[in-house]
Amino acid sequence: MQSLDHADYSILDLDPGPRAPFKRVIEVAKWVQDTMDELGLHGALKTSGSTGLHIYLPLPPGTPNEAATLVAQIIATRVTEAHPKVATIERSVKARGGTTIYVDYLQNIIGKTVAAAYSARANPDAMVSTPLAWDELTEDLDPREFTIETAPARFADVGDLWAAQLRKKNSLRALV
Repeated sequence: MQSLDHADYSILDLDPGPRAPFKRVIEVAKWVQDTMDELGLHGALKTSGSTGLHIYLPLPPGTPNEAATLVAQIIATRVTEAHPKVATIERSVKARGGTTIYVDYLQNIIGKTVAAAYSARANPDAMVSTPLAWDELTEDLDPREFTIETAPARFADVGDLWAAQLRKKNSLRALV
């Protein structure tokens, strides 16, 4: 982190409704990836350590916090407008519906928190927020497989995917 006044990355938090299957989260993540590709952007993917996925877009140094929120909002809006029955930017849990995926771009607002990569979460399975390669985003992906018991072996096997994915910064020129 270079400065509290500037963002190092823009975050999209894919948060499933209580009745949404994880394969729907995967579907939305693929749409986010397609949208990023269309905009000439790239992102780092990880499990949330619970039921969702997080996508981080590394930003150039000196990017204002408001710009990080705007980048995520542009992507979220495009995805939800293209797939309104599956994805939403509706903040109210009651208004969203139980089977939709909330594409949360507001996690970029100063003071909001998101589980860090490699952090264990306080849930019964002790799940870990685990960085993924984009080609791991398949129907077979199950976030419950990444726990404090299994994570160390995975990290030893695949290395630090997170640092590698965040190293190359995005150019925001395509968005202006």
